[in-house]
Formats: sequence, C-alpha cells, structure tokens
Amino acid sequence: MRGMKGVFVSCLLMSILLARAAESGAALSLQQTGTGQVAVVDQHEARESSILSTQLGQSNEVTFTQVQSLSARIALNQSGLGNQAAMLQSHLQQSSISVQQDGSGLKASVTQRDSADVAALVVQHGQMQDGIVMQSGVQLRVDIVQSGIANELLLNQSGTNLMARLVQDGSGLTVHAAELGIDNVMQLSQSGKGGLIILQQSGQGNRITVIQRN
Repeated sequence: MRGMKGVFVSCLLMSILLARAAESGAALSLQQTGTGQVAVVDQHEARESSILSTQLGQSNEVTFTQVQSLSARIALNQSGLGNQAAMLQSHLQQSSISVQQDGSGLKASVTQRDSADVAALVVQHGQMQDGIVMQSGVQLRVDIVQSGIANELLLNQSGTNLMARLVQDGSGLTVHAAELGIDNVMQLSQSGKGGLIILQQSGQGNRITVIQRN
C-alpha cells in the first residue's frame, strides 16, 4: 500500500483552489480567510481519503467531491456571511460528511448517492440558512441541527434502512422532507414560532416521528 499523501493549503483573500487526488490515503487540509474564497476539490478512487476545510469571512464557496472511495471523510467548518458549501459523495462505503456553519445567509448542500453505510452531519447556527440533503442507497444516516431565524431545510431520502434525525430551534423554520423506499426512519423535532413541516412518505415499512413545540 502506498503511504499517506498529505496536502496543507492556507489561502488569504480572493483565492481559488483546485485540487484533484486519486491516491490511497489522500488527505487535504484547507484553511481560507477573507472574502470571495473558492475551493474545488475532487478525490476519486482514494481509499481512506479525507478533506478537512475551514473558511472564515464572507461570500466563500467550497465544492468537494469524493467518488468510488472507501472510508472517505469530508469535514467543513464555515463562519461568516453568505458562505456556500456543496458536497458530493458517490459510490462510497463507510464514509461521512460533517458540516458546521455559523453566521448569516449560509447554504449547505450534501448529496450522498448510490452508497452504503454512509453518514452525514449538518449543523447550522444563525439566520436565513438553507440546508439541502439528498441521500440514496443502503444504511445511510443523516443528523441535521439548525438554530436561529428563518431557516429552511430540504431532505430527500430513497433506499433501504435509512435514518434521518432533524432538530430545529428558532422562529420561522421550514422543513420539506420526503422518504421513498423500505424500512426507513425519520425523527423530526421543531421548537419555536411560525414553524412549518411538509412531509411525504412512500414505500414499505417507513416510520416518521414529529414533535413540534412553541
């Protein structure tokens, strides 16, 4: 087996990073500070690969892709104003995505498709946040936590033995969730004023639990 390949990148102001890896044990650590940061990272066919990213500032964008990997990991921490994150994992096993955003006008999009034994965690604090999570496959899990004002969440799951847990705390919160498949579980807890939940479920043996508090 080839040894661990590591890359550490630190960027200041108006920077664009494009990285592509196809190594066993490929690892990328990215730190960005300033305004208008753009990061694009692709990891393909990389066993035990990882992307660890931190962004501070405003109007920052990251796009991370991991395809046909085993034990892959993406971890992103964003703080500031108007930051956007898009993450895709496809044809993976035993992998995870973790996103934490703290600020205003934040957008996080997580897509995990055609995968097995994969987990996602999205945590957003602040106001006017958008969260989008799309999952398809077998034995997938997602945990989403939003707190603040005027946050919106879209979740779509399809497959078998999927688990989703959603927690929202604040005002003007909206959830659109859909489950399609077999033996899937969704747990939703919403507290605050002006909350709206729209659910759709089809398939066999699916379960949804909803708790709303003012």
